[in-house]
Amino acid sequence: MSTPNPDPQSVRRRGAVVVSLLVLGALLLVLGGCAGSGGTVQGAAPWRTPGAQLAAERADGPRPSMSAHVLYSTDPLGLRQELQTRCAGMDGRGTGAVLSTLVTDLYLSGVEPGEGAEALLRGGCAPVSEIVTEMIAQGGESAFYPVLERALMLTGSGARETLELAAAEGLERRARLLDASDGPLRESLVYAMRYYPSGAPTSETQTAVAMNLLFERAESGYGLYTFVLLGRTSALDAADVQRYRELFRIIETYVASASGVSEPRREAHAFLVPVYADSGDMALVDQLAPELSDLMRYRLGRALRRHGRPGPAARLESGAGPFLMTSTDPQLLPLEVGAPRLLIDLSGVGAEYLYGIIDACDRPVEDAAALERLRERLRLLLDEAPADWLEWIEPRAPSTPRAATVVAAPSSVVG
Repeated sequence: MSTPNPDPQSVRRRGAVVVSLLVLGALLLVLGGCAGSGGTVQGAAPWRTPGAQLAAERADGPRPSMSAHVLYSTDPLGLRQELQTRCAGMDGRGTGAVLSTLVTDLYLSGVEPGEGAEALLRGGCAPVSEIVTEMIAQGGESAFYPVLERALMLTGSGARETLELAAAEGLERRARLLDASDGPLRESLVYAMRYYPSGAPTSETQTAVAMNLLFERAESGYGLYTFVLLGRTSALDAADVQRYRELFRIIETYVASASGVSEPRREAHAFLVPVYADSGDMALVDQLAPELSDLMRYRLGRALRRHGRPGPAARLESGAGPFLMTSTDPQLLPLEVGAPRLLIDLSGVGAEYLYGIIDACDRPVEDAAALERLRERLRLLLDEAPADWLEWIEPRAPSTPRAATVVAAPSSVVG
């Protein structure tokens, strides 16, 4: 029996693709008051209110916080050790909600589908056919062949027919969930990445069922990518709020042009902003999705520590922000491969400098040295630059091996 081809139409649906409830429920923080003169904003920042309320109208019932999830190692050896510990005593019998939760957390952790399937199999977390089905049901078309091939490699060709049927069932299950008008996927919150490429007439919004794909597999074709990350969402003073409002006003009104082409261009610099999908005609600052940004911020902070950069990681985790992560690579992570990255911490930067910063970024990308020229322009921009506001990050192997332990995302970091 030959390997069946996944039907792309069964896993793509019109409009915005909803974020799977199996992947992540959204955390809606309690909305705080507005900032007074010299005061602080308790709870969520005020620009969250419209988008958060719209999201709440599209989802009923309680939504678990990020701290309810377990983030696993993306190192294959460390991941296998973690799942062996997590699945100890299951003897390949874990099914249903247990397996669903494990797969959800693997995808949330950014684990590749094939590596996740192998770790679940080696850990004895569930029967092999159920692992294949669940990994593909949550991972979609892109997970089909990596999961199936890894399972065949570990179990042998004698199980081919059974595993091919399990893989096909994964796609069918995914399609049923997406088709269910009153099912959990329709009730879940929807996140997206909004693109603001220089010289393009309009912004573009992209969605994905797995949130991590929005920042790990951005649309290719641009010369530079800047991922915009929010900082902490509490204890913000009036200057912090003004800085946020001004930054997103400039991105929305200055970067895009009235003329030009909308297709990706190598000479264009694209700003990628995490938003709620289907936010209508709201101002960009009112569309921001802190839950998606928190996932990006936590994952990047963890990667920076593994990369031997605890200082930037600590500022990213506790700083007021916002933060800009710029590279020629169409992905926020990993840091170990690809091109250098420039991390820009705007926490201590006055709102009056933001136009100049965005203008310095919004230049034609001429060649591979564009990122270095951007760093030099920014170095000369501020009269009194905050310490360590620019961090140059070279790709290299992690400085220390990751310990094989299960790490829960602390709410102070991701929520």
